[in-house]
Amino acid sequence: MSKYYPVDEVTMFVLNHAFLVPVGLVLLFAVIGLWKMFVKAGEKGWKALIPGLNIYLLFKIAGETRLFVKVVIDMAIILIAFVVGTVSARVMGNSDTASAIDMITGIAAFVFALVAVVRLIKVNASVAASFGLGVMWFIFMVILPGITYIVVGFSKKIKYIGPDAGPEDFENDEPEGSRFTNPYTSYKDF
Repeated sequence: MSKYYPVDEVTMFVLNHAFLVPVGLVLLFAVIGLWKMFVKAGEKGWKALIPGLNIYLLFKIAGETRLFVKVVIDMAIILIAFVVGTVSARVMGNSDTASAIDMITGIAAFVFALVAVVRLIKVNASVAASFGLGVMWFIFMVILPGITYIVVGFSKKIKYIGPDAGPEDFENDEPEGSRFTNPYTSYKDF
């Protein structure tokens, strides 16, 4: 409570948890979109509701199940690094050794988190390719996954091709006009 601006407990609770509303909306959009995408890919839609399984199925749709195992290992290493850092700080107190261990585990957690994010971005590229979508769709999947999943899931034009999609399957965002008429390169080269 502030001595200058008296605020009741309910208002403080709302202010401290206001970020949960947009996070909840993004998760809701993602689950709805994943449900429809799973149905298009031949999976049961209700599997989008189960945490962990929905991520695995997204990797499966993208044809990246081996990458899923690597991301799980990355997350396990991050968890272990945080546990080791926390335990060392509690057991050793404010010693130099505890600080060094905490710093090393923090750096390890940061590095493995970056690796996991890069792998998740790669999966979005593979998901876009599995639905025959191009680079712009991939970028939208990275920036606004929930909304993009809904558009892909509910669109009648976008079909699931599978993880073995080749360049000839990319028809959903073919540009029109003379922009790509350079005789040395074509749109298919990108």
